[in-house]
Amino acid sequence: MKMFVKYLMIINLSLLTLHCSAQKLGTGPGPINPDPDPEDTVPTSLVKYSNCDDLLADIQAQAIADMEETLDNYSTCGTYYTYDCSDCDIAFPSSDSTSESGVDFTGTNIQEENVDEADIIKTDGAYIYVATDNGVDIFKAWPLSAFDKAGSYADSDGIDSLYLDDNRLIAIGYAHDDTRGSSVTKISVLNIEKPASPVLSQVKEIEGYVAGSRLVNHVVHVAISSSFEYYQVDGLDDLSEERWSDDCSEAELASQIENLKEENRSAIMATTIDDWLPSHGDGTTWEMVACSDFADDTASDEDNLLGLYSLNLEESDEEEMTFVIGYAQEVYASTEAVYLASSNWSADETYIHRFAIGSGDALHTYVASGSVEGHIDNSFSMSEYENTFRIATTIGSVSRDGTSAVSNNVYVLDATDADLPILGKVEGIAEGEEIYAARFIGDKGYLVTYEKIDPLFVVDLSDSENPTIEGELEMPGFSTYLHPLGSDHLIGLGKDADDVGTFSWFQGLKLAVFDVEDGSNPAETENLTIGSRGTDSAALEDHHAFTYDEETGILAIPISLYTGGTGKSDYGDFSYNGVHLYEVTESGIETVAEIELDSDEWYAPERTIMIGDDGNQGLYILDHTHLYLVDMNDDYRVRATEAVDNDDDYGYWVY
Repeated sequence: MKMFVKYLMIINLSLLTLHCSAQKLGTGPGPINPDPDPEDTVPTSLVKYSNCDDLLADIQAQAIADMEETLDNYSTCGTYYTYDCSDCDIAFPSSDSTSESGVDFTGTNIQEENVDEADIIKTDGAYIYVATDNGVDIFKAWPLSAFDKAGSYADSDGIDSLYLDDNRLIAIGYAHDDTRGSSVTKISVLNIEKPASPVLSQVKEIEGYVAGSRLVNHVVHVAISSSFEYYQVDGLDDLSEERWSDDCSEAELASQIENLKEENRSAIMATTIDDWLPSHGDGTTWEMVACSDFADDTASDEDNLLGLYSLNLEESDEEEMTFVIGYAQEVYASTEAVYLASSNWSADETYIHRFAIGSGDALHTYVASGSVEGHIDNSFSMSEYENTFRIATTIGSVSRDGTSAVSNNVYVLDATDADLPILGKVEGIAEGEEIYAARFIGDKGYLVTYEKIDPLFVVDLSDSENPTIEGELEMPGFSTYLHPLGSDHLIGLGKDADDVGTFSWFQGLKLAVFDVEDGSNPAETENLTIGSRGTDSAALEDHHAFTYDEETGILAIPISLYTGGTGKSDYGDFSYNGVHLYEVTESGIETVAEIELDSDEWYAPERTIMIGDDGNQGLYILDHTHLYLVDMNDDYRVRATEAVDNDDDYGYWVY
């Protein structure tokens, strides 16, 4: 009997749109235009299916082509099959705020203003909510004297990330559907009018895994990595045994392959549309995607199913889902659009899908797809600005001996065109190095590339058709994160490095201030090295761990401190886990406090939140086992809750 399992498969279909609300929520891809001409709304490459028979015929045709290609790979004696998935496992892939009570607090450090990002910890200034493997823990955070665990919300599937939206807490996690044998994304909306006692008001489950998400204007947008059901080819085990036998005959292999092709063709042609389509539900009931919500795109050459799910939190029955063939490595959003980007490493290209949001009746509308050369570092490699989309990529990768061909590019794309054509570009930046950090601010772009030294490039993007490298600064080490400081400075966080010829040894953390007022002559005005080789921080890889209060200039960095190293390959000795506070302004860096926590060496802090008013300031620190409160007005005295009430092997993990 043939089996259908959740593996990846190339299907020559590009757009699947599922309209879940009672009204029609969009007409399909097209140019960005408040009053589009109907003739210009849908790119000519996209054709909607009018019935299930046509859709099934195309799916079966592609499945047969894939099956035949798989079997043909077994046609030679004594050679390894290039890609055999018959036994594969399933591979799934800063805003400052003020509460209603007037207390100031630091929220999640975000990339774009008014575009919230999911994180393991959220606060409204009065309560702190923390995602756990058992649900959500809730703490009273203000006033500081009332700090204590206030309640919890149980979810046996566990919660990975959270959003706060007015009196709602949105919890995103995973569940397993035993009836389908697949994993699903689970989005739970909790009413927190009584913060210590959340009440579940809505659940949405979608087959697949979260690739990223954003919250814009009370609408949560979640990118889902999923796939069509995959036909598992019969006969591969027998072919493999024959191919490696001592008396292997390629003529016999060819005969077996032809017979198996015929058997598998018959099996594929006997399938129904229900054997292929993904499902979604409300936690209780499930339904398949409608055939009429698929469209064919003969230009597509990716092999995964990528969905964007949007839910209006103020109108719980308004939701929308769109699938395209693709894979989301990174998600970026402005207040006007969501971009899903994936890097194809074999072709060294990045594919981009654009969805318009925030206008018209649709919660989102698929409007454009395009591609550029190279691969991206993270979401900060992308930016939308004045009807253009900017993206920074690296072609190739650096080898230790320095022989690999590597270069970097910045492309400016026309975000108003369905094909996202390139308007202008700068290519061949920092040959031999790769991008470690990127940031786009207004009509400027900032890149940090690295091989042995740390060049900071300033890119002038004021002329979209003719972007240029305006200036460059070189210094030891590198930055992995750039944060705006005022209107013409940047904070850089990364690593110091010792140059030993063909490569460099990473050392302690490096905190720097860059003056970029004169883009043609950027300057490092201050730098500080923290600890020795081995020193680490969650903020190096996750900007949500970087907390900067613009009003006070206080920067909080979670840290695992190593000291005593002598440089190059010599590691220091572990000293402590804690948080360092620095006053970082355009004029320099001053150490405010170095807070040591009584925590296990392996459980370094992951997040920080500052809450307070004019006379009372507190710093909350989250690590794997505790939520700590540091009294910033009492010699940084540390208080902690009891250890997290989870299994010993779990806790407040960053996923």
